[in-house]
Amino acid sequence: MKKILNKLIMIVFIIIIQRFVIYAEIPEPQEPTINQQFIEFLNANKTQIKPDFDGAVKNYGYIPIPYPKNTGITKNLKDNQILSDPPASYDLRNQNYMTSVKNQGNCGSCWAFASIGSVESNWLLNSFGNYDLSENNMKNCHNFLWSACDGGNSEIASSYLSIKGIVSESDDNYRDYSQNCNSSVSPIAYISNLYYLPNRSNSGYEQVLKNIIMQHGGVFTSMTWSERYYNSNAKTYRYTGSAAQNHAVLLVGWNDNMRVTVNGRTSTGAWIVKNSWGSSWGDNGYFYIAYDDTRINGETAVWISKENASSIEHLYYYDEVGAVRQIGFGGNTGYALAKYTSTANHTISKIGTWINSYNSTISIEVYGRFQNNTLSNLLGSVSNLSCEYPGYYTFDLEEAITINANTDFFIKIQYYTPNYRYPIPIERSISGYCSPDIESGNCWISNTGRTWLQIGSDTRYPYDVCIRAYATQNSDPSIEVVTLNPDNITSNSATLGGNVSANRIQVLGKGICWSQNSNPTIRQNRTNNGSGTGAYSTTIENLNQGTTYYFRSYAIISSDTIYGDEESFTTLALPTISDAQYSNITSNSANLSAEVTNDGNSEVTERGFCFSTDQNPDINANKLIAGSGVGSFSASISNLSPGTIYYVKSYATNSVGTAYGNQVSFTTNSIPPTVSTDSYSDLTTNSVIISGNVSDDGGSNVTERGICYSTTQNPDYNSSRVQSGNGLGNFSSSINSLNPATTYYARAYALNSSGISYGSQISFTTEQEQQDNEEFNPPSVQDYNITSLNITNNSIQINWSRGNGDGSFVVCRQAYPISSSEIPQSNTIYSTFSNNFSQAPSIGNGKIVYFGNNNSLRITGLSSITRYYIRIFAYNGDPTEGTAVFNEETATNNPVTFRTARYKESFPDNPNEYGFVLNQIYPNPADNLVYLDLSINESTPINIELFDLSGNKIINKNINLTNTGKNTITINTEDIPSGYYIILISNEVDLIFDSIFIAH
Repeated sequence: MKKILNKLIMIVFIIIIQRFVIYAEIPEPQEPTINQQFIEFLNANKTQIKPDFDGAVKNYGYIPIPYPKNTGITKNLKDNQILSDPPASYDLRNQNYMTSVKNQGNCGSCWAFASIGSVESNWLLNSFGNYDLSENNMKNCHNFLWSACDGGNSEIASSYLSIKGIVSESDDNYRDYSQNCNSSVSPIAYISNLYYLPNRSNSGYEQVLKNIIMQHGGVFTSMTWSERYYNSNAKTYRYTGSAAQNHAVLLVGWNDNMRVTVNGRTSTGAWIVKNSWGSSWGDNGYFYIAYDDTRINGETAVWISKENASSIEHLYYYDEVGAVRQIGFGGNTGYALAKYTSTANHTISKIGTWINSYNSTISIEVYGRFQNNTLSNLLGSVSNLSCEYPGYYTFDLEEAITINANTDFFIKIQYYTPNYRYPIPIERSISGYCSPDIESGNCWISNTGRTWLQIGSDTRYPYDVCIRAYATQNSDPSIEVVTLNPDNITSNSATLGGNVSANRIQVLGKGICWSQNSNPTIRQNRTNNGSGTGAYSTTIENLNQGTTYYFRSYAIISSDTIYGDEESFTTLALPTISDAQYSNITSNSANLSAEVTNDGNSEVTERGFCFSTDQNPDINANKLIAGSGVGSFSASISNLSPGTIYYVKSYATNSVGTAYGNQVSFTTNSIPPTVSTDSYSDLTTNSVIISGNVSDDGGSNVTERGICYSTTQNPDYNSSRVQSGNGLGNFSSSINSLNPATTYYARAYALNSSGISYGSQISFTTEQEQQDNEEFNPPSVQDYNITSLNITNNSIQINWSRGNGDGSFVVCRQAYPISSSEIPQSNTIYSTFSNNFSQAPSIGNGKIVYFGNNNSLRITGLSSITRYYIRIFAYNGDPTEGTAVFNEETATNNPVTFRTARYKESFPDNPNEYGFVLNQIYPNPADNLVYLDLSINESTPINIELFDLSGNKIINKNINLTNTGKNTITINTEDIPSGYYIILISNEVDLIFDSIFIAH
């Protein structure tokens, strides 16, 4: 008995020594110091519902995090181009990535609204849907020591979102007075990834936040609210003090150029912020915080995922409140190990954990055995996983792990935090903050990953490690083979695919089999897309055009070949189209019709007719498009040549190509020839030569051409005529036996099978037989004054009397600018007509505006505010040909002058009366720019002219006004010398001028 007792004592002694040796190999775990802001908060008043400086009650609700994560910006972020240069402004509201503004009421729950707002924004941005989520369930159901309205932070929100999941607002609607947790409702999703972002303590953090907003949606942030720093008119805020942060809001954008003025001080640049005080507060519930606010962005976070609740059958975890603390062994690397016992036949597909610092890396291993401080039976792993920000991450294992019920498995994680000495996330009680239940016998930590220190409620280290496993329940062995719909079908190829899923069955091979017959098998055509499960696709080629194929996906297992459902497709082909039909043929047009009877399984994008005077036309020749699709269609061809054979094909185009109907042809009808009467020559008292030209035969041979003539107008084929051959081209006919001093009318003619056509009529007068002692007596006008009627701003009517003599008159006019003294004064509409002049135009220097036998004339096209001189001459001959003999003595003794102008002292109010209204000219005097305000009721072209006092035109500007109402016209006077100027504004019905002084 004594020997047995000695052996027991020895065994106990050895165990104690071994345990001491193990602990001696592991340094004492170290923890960071607690956040002093949290201590100050505890020492102050917990309740965040308190009056502001002016006594107005505002609802706050932010609690500092006791042990915040180590945030920062790494070089790695920039090298990997995760960060880009953000634009000068951005607003999630403009992208429709924001849900409605809510109201926290009389409850310190701002943190819940900021957190839920971030999730809702992220889900909109990622097209997960437009959700209204429950802030009420978050504030009432978190596992921390604070009551519902005592406040919170992003850490409390993250614990709730990753463990309990998110509830719909319709299942637990918001009530600010509610305190009790409704645990009967089911979550719709969990958050499996979240980031604690760089904040105001990290240099350059602003660029990170802007990128995160654009990539992931609204960002949770903390701030210090005090009413005295709010500009209620501009809806801007700029705090410049150092008081503790007491409010949480949501960043939704920014504006680098916004000016923020509060209490007389202005800065540039502002964050766009969504508050939780209702839509009637601020800018419809939003406001703008200055970049240089001294307390904004003290704590920032974003939640970036949506793990549907239905996809998580079981979650293995010990950390009820999450990684609220961190430990380490003095270095940057640490290890954690968690033991779980499966509650059912489960498949472990992903592992979740918390990350304490930015730019971290972790590796995960899952084992089936842990004995004598040694792990064995590796079940799965995934290595070198990068974590750019601290937060919560989930990672897929390289292969899912199947674990039977009541089986132990161990998850080991290596944490590497190069910028932080506390790499291991742990759960531990924090006075006044949280008090989770701590496990015993299931958690270990290590500095090497080889020797482990047990932690738990029954040790000196009352911690839980923060490692989670996501599991789905195993079912009986099964396999499913799905045939996917065909895609990318062409005339000779198609993309086919399938999807194989299996549970506890090995898939040896998979692919697609196909045939032109139903129920194809792998003994016919098939692809080999490897082994294992998963989706796959392949493109099969060398198929026949317009052919139906049947196909199935398949999976080969050890005992059989499993097929998916049969699908079919038909390869594309050219369309089928009928031959063109023609009708209603004229000399230059025809009606065509055809029908597309089959589209070849590809949309007919164009159909119509191609035609040419050459055989076998295609769409590269002339074509007439007549719509698209299947069915009958018609079109009319115009601008054809008479008497011409045309070849026509119908066509239809789809993605395969263009199909044509057989060629048909038709001949357009001919028309009478095209002939012109050109001129006459060699005119005598009894003969003349007249020429013509047949330029087009009208599609039929010209059998006769010539000249027909008569002493009456419009001679035709039945009048006197002279034939001059046939065919195309120029010709001339000599006509004799004419009467002297007689006026004749003549036309060229041409004849073909379709009829006869004529050229234009000309006339000539044979010469009078010469009589001796004939004297030329030119007309006389010198004894008759010119009279005037109806002078306008751009025309004049003149009349004169005819004296004795033969011949006609020529009227000349000449224009000179008026001087400033000649400008008509107030209420003068047009200037008077006067016989006083200083410069009389002659044939040489005046402009000939008329020659002929009349004794009245209306001269148009004159310029406004211009002096004109008019003179009339008698002549014998054509003054435009230079053959006339002019005698200045025959001119009027009294040439006249007149002025065109218009002046209105006041302008009408109704532009309908005059076409437009000049409202004002400003500034006057002017420097480099002059503005004209014009009003119109209908669009009108406007001409603007600027004259100096010598009558020189300085500016001529034409503008088409199309906007009814007031229009402002800008005139650049920068290069015009200083001085006094006349400005003239006119259109077809109105003319107004005014004066302006330019002074540089």
